[in-house]
Amino acid sequence: MLTASWGSPNVHLQVATSPRVSAVRLKICSSIRSTGTTNRTYPDGTYYWRAAVRDASNNDGPYTEIYTFTKQYLAPTLVAPLSGARTGDDYPEFEWKAVTEAAAYRLMVATNPQFSNPVIDASTNNIHFIPTTKLNTGSYYWRVAMIDKDGRQGPFNDATLIVDPYPHRVYIPLVRK
Repeated sequence: MLTASWGSPNVHLQVATSPRVSAVRLKICSSIRSTGTTNRTYPDGTYYWRAAVRDASNNDGPYTEIYTFTKQYLAPTLVAPLSGARTGDDYPEFEWKAVTEAAAYRLMVATNPQFSNPVIDASTNNIHFIPTTKLNTGSYYWRVAMIDKDGRQGPFNDATLIVDPYPHRVYIPLVRK
């Protein structure tokens, strides 16, 4: 969703994905009074906008120069397991912080940082996930991205997890006589 706020009582706002705002417009809001908010979400990227004050007869005054803004969803902050952590749990719980505008999340777990063959690729409405299949001993990479109400996915955030059957080792010094 995009929100615009103005000091003028009635403004015609044009927003586009091209610097030729007058030629390629998005229907965000054609006329707003003081504050306007869209009901849909928009893909991440650069947008161009301009505005004109609209008089009581619905005539537009001169438009402002063209300005830009970048819309980018935030990547979820990973909570647990922390990157590089070792666990003896074959079914570790993955947890992350909620992201505003998220309707769901996509979790991926793989044995390589390219995520070419994920062992888990799941969507959830929660901010935590416990796998239903066992993770074997080894190193895993995990990442989470938010998905908005229109199904648009935000950026991933990555971490590494090491599944080790003996995560807590005790080293005893060898004393020779």
